[in-house]
Amino acid sequence: MSLIETQEELDLVLESALSAKIIAIDTEFYRKTTYFPILSTIQIAFLGSEFIIDCLSDLDFSILKDILEAEEILKIFHASHQDIIALKHSLNINLKNIFDTQIAAMLTGYLNSPSLAELCKAILGITLNKDMQYTNWLKRPLSTKHIDYALLDVKYLEQIYENLSLKIKDLKREDWLLEEMSYLCSLEEERNIWIRINSNPKNIKEYRVLRYLTIWREIEAKKLDISPSLLLSDSVIKSLSIHKIFRNNELDEIFPINQKININEEYRKIKGFNGKVDLKGLLKQVINYICNIKKLPPHLIATQEELISFALNPQDNSKKINKGWRKKLLSNILNQLINI
Repeated sequence: MSLIETQEELDLVLESALSAKIIAIDTEFYRKTTYFPILSTIQIAFLGSEFIIDCLSDLDFSILKDILEAEEILKIFHASHQDIIALKHSLNINLKNIFDTQIAAMLTGYLNSPSLAELCKAILGITLNKDMQYTNWLKRPLSTKHIDYALLDVKYLEQIYENLSLKIKDLKREDWLLEEMSYLCSLEEERNIWIRINSNPKNIKEYRVLRYLTIWREIEAKKLDISPSLLLSDSVIKSLSIHKIFRNNELDEIFPINQKININEEYRKIKGFNGKVDLKGLLKQVINYICNIKKLPPHLIATQEELISFALNPQDNSKKINKGWRKKLLSNILNQLINI
């Protein structure tokens, strides 16, 4: 009974799961045309058994919600951010006490964002078949091949957890991991969305268009539950920013965003113009240097969006880079940059 499609099957499995101290979990969802993920399946593994729950069946997930929100049960994920969003949006589950093997791996010396297949190979010597990674998980019925593939995503998570948790302990980075898991569960995220379209504005007019269009696209896509790229593609945004087709006030009129943005000040801070120091560039160099010593991937400390966010407001203590283990790691240089 690895595939669960009825309430009776689900309740029977979850009653057993209530006694487990550790549960491995993964999800499959559809998000190609929607803003929010449509949850298709949930895979769970505990006490040596794996199960796949068909979320398109008419099921009551209240017991599952209790399990995933229980502080006393550890939930192991790999690259959990999208899973957390899917579980929150679809089932209103607010996860607690999680362990993300991808982040744990980066805290123990993996200098990229390792896939589950890479960790299985490196730690367990097992090769995972990822041929069905981009399948349409809304299609029914689920084939045996689909089910077996999905279950592999939870089968080895506990063994990987055991390996990585020992390394975390040896490195005395338990507090770092707890901090990262807290961020994941809270779904906090820096929102300098224009960075994601991989564009480097050459002047303030280009920057103004990029900022307005990406903010407007995000707001409208969320409102309509449509993929942002289907509403307005990255290539169109780039083209509109380069070709000067908007007059001064037209952006506000055509793409109202109801946000006050000081474009001139933002652009100066990001680019380091008018005597301003390039805080983003300086911090990036320092982070790269420290990460080389500590054997950490630089993007774990700060993504491009977070570097931009720091440059815009370096004294904002709500930002990740100004808190916890990151602040301790960068304390001296942060104090100097803030006072520049």
